[in-house]
Amino acid sequence: MTVKEIVAYLKDLEEDLYCQEFTDETTLTLHLNKTTNIIKQIMELTEQESDPDRRSQLAVVEYKARECRKYIASQLPPLN
Repeated sequence: MTVKEIVAYLKDLEEDLYCQEFTDETTLTLHLNKTTNIIKQIMELTEQESDPDRRSQLAVVEYKARECRKYIASQLPPLN
């Protein structure tokens, strides 16, 4: 995914999550896995980036992804 695609996905995900669009465990788990992969990808991009402004922008995107992942995890039943 490109950064632009990631930002669009996270924006849509945030809207859907906070509007209670996703309530079933399967969908939540899929989005949890996807946001985890996005976070890894953003971290790799940030590590490779030399422009401080671009690094700051990527940090904001990573923060948003982490907040989504945190919310999704809170909606799932605890692991045994």
